[in-house]
Amino acid sequence: MSAERKFQIFLAALAITGSLMVWLATSTYGPGLSTDGARYLSTAESIAAGRGVIDYFGQPLVNWPPLYPLVLAGLHLLSGLDVFVLAQIINILAFGGIIYLGGLLFQRSLPGNWTFAVAASLVLATSLPLVEVSANAAADPLFLVVVLLFALVAQDFLRARSPRTWWLLAALAVAGCFLRYAGLALVITGALMVLWAWRQELRRGLLEAAAFGLAAGAPIAAWALLFNLPHGGTLLGEHRPAIASTNFLILFEKMAGWFLPSSLLNQTLGILMFAVLAAAFRWMRLRRR
Repeated sequence: MSAERKFQIFLAALAITGSLMVWLATSTYGPGLSTDGARYLSTAESIAAGRGVIDYFGQPLVNWPPLYPLVLAGLHLLSGLDVFVLAQIINILAFGGIIYLGGLLFQRSLPGNWTFAVAASLVLATSLPLVEVSANAAADPLFLVVVLLFALVAQDFLRARSPRTWWLLAALAVAGCFLRYAGLALVITGALMVLWAWRQELRRGLLEAAAFGLAAGAPIAAWALLFNLPHGGTLLGEHRPAIASTNFLILFEKMAGWFLPSSLLNQTLGILMFAVLAAAFRWMRLRRR
């Protein structure tokens, strides 16, 4: 049996184990339910009942995109299961998908380095923040699945630049936008990547990048203009302004939390851990050359 085949079997087993972890975490009381989650579920019930995209306050859902409650509503109509149960099932499956797709991304990014791919996959599967997110009724796990699929398809596009992968990238960017408004980053990333792929033909690259941005960004723009703006007075809902420096520190803390208990972490340690990981990754790349 080839090393690649063994790794795929390992990934499948790890993904199933991860899904079981989330099932165990939610088997007694169901998934955690925040205010955001309650609005998602109530909106799904409203959609299924034909009342429209409104939450339990009777207010239009403008602070969050509608795809997650639409998926819950559709599955409810097909299966008859309660949207609360469906949210649990989706996130159980999504966590397994995150592990499997993440492992594939690691393996593709450093081909032949099976030790790194296995270690990175184990880190991903045992990430407490990811387990906690997946144990709550939220769109985040499904959004992460879309992001990982986007990254894998992006690798295919950069190798072949085929129309099929171009459209698949655009479709994944659209799905990401309708799961989380942060999915707009996929539209921007995709456009820049298309431009890079055609960098030897700059004029075509600019046209391809503009076309990608239009194809991937037009649906969420239409939703923002035709639904959010009339009902909420804003394009993408009301959110507190982001502070870049704070976001970077939180990013480092979260990454460090994959390796050390949160009780031992602070901002300085998070930055230090990120620097150590970056240096180790750089050393591995240099050693392979």
